This record gives sequence, C-alpha cells and structure tokens, in this order.
Amino acid sequence: MKKKEGYDYFLAEIYDFSPYFGKERKEKDYATTFYLDNLPNNREETVLELVTCTGLLTLPMARAGYKIDSVDASQAVHDIVRRKLTNEPKYVADNITLFCCNVFNYKPDRKYSTIVLPDSFLCAIADKELQESLIRMCYNLLDSNGRLILDIFVPWKDFVAKRKVDQCSRFRVEKNKLFIVHAHHLIDPEKQTHRVDFVHELYRSTQRYSHTVIYRYMYLPELLNLIEKGGFEVTYIEDRMNFGTNVAVVAKKIN
Repeated sequence: MKKKEGYDYFLAEIYDFSPYFGKERKEKDYATTFYLDNLPNNREETVLELVTCTGLLTLPMARAGYKIDSVDASQAVHDIVRRKLTNEPKYVADNITLFCCNVFNYKPDRKYSTIVLPDSFLCAIADKELQESLIRMCYNLLDSNGRLILDIFVPWKDFVAKRKVDQCSRFRVEKNKLFIVHAHHLIDPEKQTHRVDFVHELYRSTQRYSHTVIYRYMYLPELLNLIEKGGFEVTYIEDRMNFGTNVAVVAKKIN
C-alpha cells in the first residue's frame, strides 16, 4: 500500500465511508451549513481551505460560487477530489485550485479574506505549539479584518476517563465492500492526546490495513484563548454543533 505524507491511499479511499472519519459529515449537512452560512457575501474573493481532505467542504463551497485555494499534504486525497469533480459541472472544478504540500510550507503571494479549518484539522495537529503556530499562520495570511472559521470535535469524556478503550465496528465502501474495523484508543489527559490504532479487515479476505492517527484535543475555553492570543476577536460560537459532538467558531482578525 503506497503512502503519502498525512494519509495513505487506503485511508483516503475509505475516508468518506468510515464512522471514524468522514461518514457523518458526508451524510449530514451540519458542518457544510455552518461554513456556508458564515462565509463572506462577496463570492469574488478567494477562500483558503486548510485542509482539503476528500473535498467534503471544498465541493459545496465551489458549488456555491466561491473560489477556493485548498491545501493538503496528501496527493491521495486530492486524487479523490479530482475523481469527484468528474461528476460536477465545469464551473465547480474551475473554482478549485489544489495545492499539495504541508500547510506550514504553503507560502502564497497573496492574502485572503477568509480561511477555513474544517473537520477538526486543528486537532489533527497533535502538538500544542504547532497548533499555536497554525493560528499565527492564519493571522498572517489574512487581510485586514479577515475571517477565520473552524470547528473541532468535543473530547470524548468517557474515553478520557477510561484512558484505554477498544472498539469494533463495520462499514461498507463503494462496490459494497465490507470492512471490519478495530480501534484501540489511548488517551493521555496530561498532553491531551487521543491516539487511535486502527486495523481494517476486508470481510472474507486476508487483506488487513493498519494505521495510527493522533489528535490533540482541546476544550472550548482553551480554543477561544488560543484564537484570541493569536490576534483574533471571536464573533460567533456554535457550541452545540451536531448535537454537541463539535464546536465551531468564527473570528475576525484584529489589526
């Protein structure tokens, strides 16, 4: 199985179908609606998206008429997005520019009016100092009074209390393939890290795929403090996104 920085090809292929990744966002519109409701009215301006993932927000923004510069370290997920674009009107593809690089290496020659960090990307930066660096980077890439929009998952309190949890689930992907997924969760409350060791088994097959994902979770007060220390004024908080599984924030750059 080939691997790229950030995702392997297998993870990219199953992302939209897995209950641990994009399945819920694909099937519900709670996140897409929040972002579209808080994007600027001026659709002539380009939105910076960190990160693309499989385009679950990228494509709806493009369909709504926004121009998007979308960054992701994974060529694999960009391949998924390009595949999806073959089923979209030409204007949707024309509205999207994909940049394949680590977000910290992205050095555009322009500033943006809006930056979006969807799908708990801030938590996928599993280091507190790097999370702070990402918010500072967003500040520097925004123009005067620019807008930052992001969401994060709410820490799983019962998992944090237990520290170790084993789960087993299943899901189907395209062509009706069935995967059994084993997830071993390890929580470090001091570092606020949530590590998940996955093993995916293709049903009635010897194929197995293993990978590890580490998040640094945070609670809402820490998130707000991080954003405000980064030079932003928080203008809106949605603390019950998807019935409380996520929180989302809109903030304005302070000059």
